[in-house]
Amino acid sequence: MADRTLTINHADGGSETYTINRDKFAGVRALTIDGDNVSIYHTAVPKEQSKETTFGGSQSITVNRDVEPLLNDVVGGAAVAYSLRDLNDTLGNNKVVKVRRASDGSLRDFSSKELKNGYIEEWTNSSDGFVHTWYDQSGNEVNLTQPDPAAQTEIVTNNKVNTGVLFDGTSDHLSNTTVNFSNGDFSVFTCYTPPTDDFDGVLLGTSDYKWVIRILRNAITLRDTNSVIHSIPLDENMTANKRYIISVIRSGTSITVYIDGVAQTNVKTVSASNEFRFDRVGVRGASAQRLEGEVSELIVYPEDQTQNREAIETNISNAFPKDLNVFLLLGQSNMVGFPSDNYPPTAYLSNSNDSKVWVASSSGTSSNDAGDLVDNSVAYDTEGLIQLDTYAAQSRFGYGPNLDFARTLVNDHNYDNLGIIKWARNGTALDVYWKKEANKFYPTVVSYCNEQINSLKTKFIGYNVKVAGIFWFQGHGDSTTQSRAEAYEANLTNLMGALRSDVIGAKSATLIIGRSPDFWKLPYQVGEPAADAQKVTNVDTIKNAQVSVATNDGNAVWVSTDDATALEPWVSGVSGNNPVHLTTDDKQTLGVRAANAFVTKTNYTG
Repeated sequence: MADRTLTINHADGGSETYTINRDKFAGVRALTIDGDNVSIYHTAVPKEQSKETTFGGSQSITVNRDVEPLLNDVVGGAAVAYSLRDLNDTLGNNKVVKVRRASDGSLRDFSSKELKNGYIEEWTNSSDGFVHTWYDQSGNEVNLTQPDPAAQTEIVTNNKVNTGVLFDGTSDHLSNTTVNFSNGDFSVFTCYTPPTDDFDGVLLGTSDYKWVIRILRNAITLRDTNSVIHSIPLDENMTANKRYIISVIRSGTSITVYIDGVAQTNVKTVSASNEFRFDRVGVRGASAQRLEGEVSELIVYPEDQTQNREAIETNISNAFPKDLNVFLLLGQSNMVGFPSDNYPPTAYLSNSNDSKVWVASSSGTSSNDAGDLVDNSVAYDTEGLIQLDTYAAQSRFGYGPNLDFARTLVNDHNYDNLGIIKWARNGTALDVYWKKEANKFYPTVVSYCNEQINSLKTKFIGYNVKVAGIFWFQGHGDSTTQSRAEAYEANLTNLMGALRSDVIGAKSATLIIGRSPDFWKLPYQVGEPAADAQKVTNVDTIKNAQVSVATNDGNAVWVSTDDATALEPWVSGVSGNNPVHLTTDDKQTLGVRAANAFVTKTNYTG
């Protein structure tokens, strides 16, 4: 067998090439990068099968290079350093935390590798895990400890390891031997995610109720050893469920706060004699201003690190990337929408956050069997990614549920840097065009979605771009025949399974189904009987199938359109122009409902 080459392209522009025997790719099920090692896992297969492998020529994949260990490769000399990643060893072999298993009180040390490879979940065995000791990785052995189970922070929740240590705001904190800055310079870097919009908690405190850092939504405050409070207002309020990198640096008599790398306008001037210290994390005194939220990393230097600040923050940001949530919106004409100058909605949601949303849309009324648009006069194609404010300003793109779906997420649920990818075609049946086995729309849909996702990755370097949801609104095309209606549940189940497998980052996507409206049971052509029993049965079959798919999927939700009305309702003897389409107001309502249902299902905001 001829050898083959595997090229790994690093996110930073570098690459490395490996020569691997062709047989090694037979039955491959996983490929992992661990430091300098590339591991290929495959099942045992007969030699004859290995000869049939389709891997040939030179193949390339792109992976993110491991983030450099901060203390070892970027900036060392920390006074204390706490993280669930290994700050000294790329391989992650050093212990980072001691965990108590809730079910029986057992204690065990874990390395960062064991936190990532699933071993801790096996050990907790469906039980929660709590932090007994958060080890100091600076080499100074200033460990954070909490022997009291009732006051321990959480690291494993519902059998899933958190990205940081979770403080509940009511009973927990960690203690350490005193770190005393006296009146000298210091630099504190932390990665923190608040759980609510109204938070107020001490990150670094003392037993006598002082604190080095107290985090509020609109300010960072410090209280020195003489009980003088120094408040630094923020330029913008921090909000719930967003990951923030907060840096506080004292340089001489100035204290500067940075939020996600941006220096805040207000710089606090302090006296050269003001002194600061801390001996606990998550509280001041015994129980005052307890911290609530997730702390993923906490690094403290006993000097001014202004010159190295950007490198430190970049390293932390790469280790704990922000999510960029992408939603796929798929369906037929009601998802396509119509030019908003012809069918304007009576009310718009606020467009104040439209610049946070990037949209790619390929929608139209006519296409060939492969889904390629063939009539540009009725095609609404953005030709790549554009921002929502630009999209909304151009009526030709159509008014479907996507506009209000996106606005609900960014306005009401704090979503930031949102991606919307819409692909829809008029008058198309799932059974004929959409299902993967038909080999018509499916390859085009997957290719389009992956192309736009890769464009988002290029635009948002360092972000974790993932498909959070698939919003599906379709069904009329399958209500026209009994056989299509009866195949709908299986077809939709299989389609969503295929999309989760074939679209980049969609493995855990939540399915959002817009259930078919009742008015589809009515005639929509002149000459149709007013009451067609088979059509009524078909629509009910599809509606039941949509509910069943959502119920059985385990990661899906459906929303009703039973109260929707037709844009131009059917009248006996008269052919309405749009007797199967929702009014623009109802499309708006559908978008809002779908967004809210997604948030309720996933219990996630922004």
